[in-house]
Amino acid sequence: MLKPIANRLKLADGLWSSYINGRETTLREHLTELYRYLGVKAFTNKIQQCCITHLLPMATRTDKGILQAEEMLAYLRQNKVMFPAIDVVERTCAEAMAGGDKIVFQTLNAPLTSAHREALDRLLESSDNQPSRLTWLLQPLGKINGKNVLQHIDRLNSIESLALPEGIDRTIHQNRLLKLAREGRKMSSRDLTRFSAARRHAILVCVLEDARATLTDEIIELHERILNSLFNKAKKHRLNVFNKHES
Repeated sequence: MLKPIANRLKLADGLWSSYINGRETTLREHLTELYRYLGVKAFTNKIQQCCITHLLPMATRTDKGILQAEEMLAYLRQNKVMFPAIDVVERTCAEAMAGGDKIVFQTLNAPLTSAHREALDRLLESSDNQPSRLTWLLQPLGKINGKNVLQHIDRLNSIESLALPEGIDRTIHQNRLLKLAREGRKMSSRDLTRFSAARRHAILVCVLEDARATLTDEIIELHERILNSLFNKAKKHRLNVFNKHES
């Protein structure tokens, strides 16, 4: 690209190499002058901190790095700041997401009492090769029958007995709650015990709130399906009786 420009200006090809290998102070001065001419600013540590602060609210709603990066570049463009190298963008977004995680964990832990925290930790305990209480709470339904429905109701009652603060599931963005719930469901109870207390309790709250909603929906659906099955059997029986009387 530079060669056609040099030819147009009737300059020697080697001038650019000589220039970029020249005094570093001169290069910085020229770059500062160019920024001033273009009306833009250099990306500095201070601006990086401003970016992190700007990204924090988004980081409490989503942890998708591509969305964070797009928002950061839009912020820099709006404030007429030169884009930094891609690794700087990645580090800045990573810091913002780490800050977002911290805020989410703090928000979920704030209304919990010591009794809540102890009850949550007891869900992870297991003995004699028996699964933990949490594993039992998250077991899928299995066959559709009265016994399994009653077990599902027991699971729902167990979650209700924890008496988690009302509305705690609405203190953070729904995207974050569902993401933490999915992560928690994939982990073993032993994995969860390795986390810090704040992160562990936050994940457990999300898992339980999501499980509560799922159990409620499944119990209602199963109840309707069982009733429909009984109704259809009764209808079929009455039809058979009617047909016998007719014949």
